[in-house]
Amino acid sequence: MTDIIKAADQHDARPEEAYKVAFDLSTCHEVYVKGSVTLWMTWNRVSGEPCMVLTPNDPHLSHERIIPCVIPMRTSWQWDETRGDPEFANMQAFRFCDALRFNPYNVRNIVKLQSLIRDHLEDLVRMPPMPDDGQQITASAIITDNATGKETFKEIRDHA
Repeated sequence: MTDIIKAADQHDARPEEAYKVAFDLSTCHEVYVKGSVTLWMTWNRVSGEPCMVLTPNDPHLSHERIIPCVIPMRTSWQWDETRGDPEFANMQAFRFCDALRFNPYNVRNIVKLQSLIRDHLEDLVRMPPMPDDGQQITASAIITDNATGKETFKEIRDHA
């Protein structure tokens, strides 16, 4: 419990890193609409890792009620039909069905979702590196902590 409190205290000490958007679905490599699911081939904005994001394809659903289902490239192998981890894939497909508002207790839904994901694993693997987000370095700053003398270099970015 104390480790959690220490981590929270350390996190609060750096407010500029308090919140970073992990996924920006306006910047995608590909978007596939497959029935009632939309697949977004995008990148984790923090790590740059390619990811597949699944969301329900329901225009009446507000963004506040959507739970995105994320498959990062580093764990995508677990979905592979021949070399993957079927127990992991089944459990994740169950959870994804629930998040996408499908009946997770209907085996047909789980199989359809697994098939959809497997059909696009190659697209995920072939994604290019994350593109530059259109920001340019407009200034740089050196911040000096007067108490310790520690200097921190920061780049200030702006959209071109």
